[in-house]
Amino acid sequence: FFGPSVDEDALAYLTLANDMLHQLNPSFITIADDVTVYPGVCAPTHQGGLGFDLRLNTAAMEMWPWLLHHAWPGGEARDGQKHLEEWSMEEMMMTLLQQGSAEHTLVCAESHWQAVAGDPLAHVLIGRYMPDDDAPSARTRSLTPSSSSSPSTAAAAAAAATPAWYQQPQVHRGTALYKLIRLITLAAAGDAFLSFMGNEFGHPHRLHLSSRPHEGSSQCCWQLQDDARGPFAQLAAFDRAVMALDEREGVLALDKPHMRHVSEEHRVVCFTRGALLFLFNFHPSRCFASFSVALPRAGEYTLLLDSEAPEYGGGHGTHGIHAPPTVHATPTPLPPHSQSYRRGATASFALPALTAQVYRLDRIWEGNPASVPSELV
Repeated sequence: FFGPSVDEDALAYLTLANDMLHQLNPSFITIADDVTVYPGVCAPTHQGGLGFDLRLNTAAMEMWPWLLHHAWPGGEARDGQKHLEEWSMEEMMMTLLQQGSAEHTLVCAESHWQAVAGDPLAHVLIGRYMPDDDAPSARTRSLTPSSSSSPSTAAAAAAAATPAWYQQPQVHRGTALYKLIRLITLAAAGDAFLSFMGNEFGHPHRLHLSSRPHEGSSQCCWQLQDDARGPFAQLAAFDRAVMALDEREGVLALDKPHMRHVSEEHRVVCFTRGALLFLFNFHPSRCFASFSVALPRAGEYTLLLDSEAPEYGGGHGTHGIHAPPTVHATPTPLPPHSQSYRRGATASFALPALTAQVYRLDRIWEGNPASVPSELV
């Protein structure tokens, strides 16, 4: 980094470019796509840094494809459920949380190359279960302006019953895991989140943009998202809910994640950011009607987001377990003769398999026992 091989002209160019851009418009955001972790990339230029606002953190986008290709069914002989249970929750969280404390980082759940080269996460999880006649490339001709299909025919097709391929357990499991991957990447891995076109609704194949083979049509870019019969419209609805949560609660601007629970046996991860509590159950089949988690503050937690909500494609294999709208965290009893006036709390949550929930601490119960509802003491 500091030897004779350093390109001084390149460093001067980047420094001047960042200075110029931020002087022209202070709201400009510059991002360093740097895999060498060059020191001072995001430090201010007056301190000798390059002046970037964000550094791209590639750890998450490299981890998820590796996990899916090594621990997800790659053929008929492999059992996806068995291999998903081999994921290490501790290693996963260590990878997501590795970032420089003094730098602001930008994270992605998957890379731009995956979107344009045809190997997105959704292809591994969902796309390969799609029949050929439902794949985007097979339906392109019927969506171009020169198509002979009438509007009434298209409307009738849109109103058809849910395709049989979507009823497969592998598709339900893949859709559920896709939601978990995107939410935990945003919530735990950085200070900003980037999604490439098509990722927001789980486009399972290479992007087909407007071009000569499509006779200039752009309809084939979004037809999967517009089809309410399949999982893609539900994934898009979940993505909009996650974005709305960040806009409303400022998730990415909150304190760094604080780990509260990581269980290899149960495949459960729990962490807090500010007043928000994030819970993830990565177990492919095990549901927990009452999973106990130790928390720093007693009080009332309100459900803000549930990946298992019907509008997001949930409700499959929950065995009647649903996240309650509010959860009470009761104070943990202090040991006898304790000199401490500070005690934590314990709460129990309903965690269906392959689901995520976000709660917010809305009411704090202080150390005074009188502030805790009598029925909860």
